[in-house]
Parts: sequence; C-alpha cells; structure tokens
Amino acid sequence: MAERGWVEQPRKGGYEVTRFTHPSEKPLILYERETATVHVTVQGKDWGIVREFIKDKHSAKAIT
Repeated sequence: MAERGWVEQPRKGGYEVTRFTHPSEKPLILYERETATVHVTVQGKDWGIVREFIKDKHSAKAIT
C-alpha cells in the first residue's frame, strides 16, 4: 500500500482495525464490531485497497 501513497497511522479507539491516510484521498479506517470480529464495513470505492491490506497481512503472518 505504501507504493500507492497510503501511510498507516496509529489506531484511535478500541474498535479500529487499522487507519490509513493518503494525500489525495479521504482517510481509510477499518472497524471491527464487538460481536463479530470478522466483519468489516468498507465503502465500495475502498474495497480494492482493503483487499490489498488483508492480503498483505495474511502474507506477513505466513512469513513469521
């Protein structure tokens, strides 16, 4: 995501999964629900970026 200009920021609050900023986009914030930790709400325009984030996180876990 960094190669596309997105910068990961510190999370705010207990429900945020991650927070990214981009110079020309609105912030991208992923939240988890207290009762469904596998559920994430995403705006349609952000789906590709979210999919890339999930893929990167899965790859990082597989390496460690």
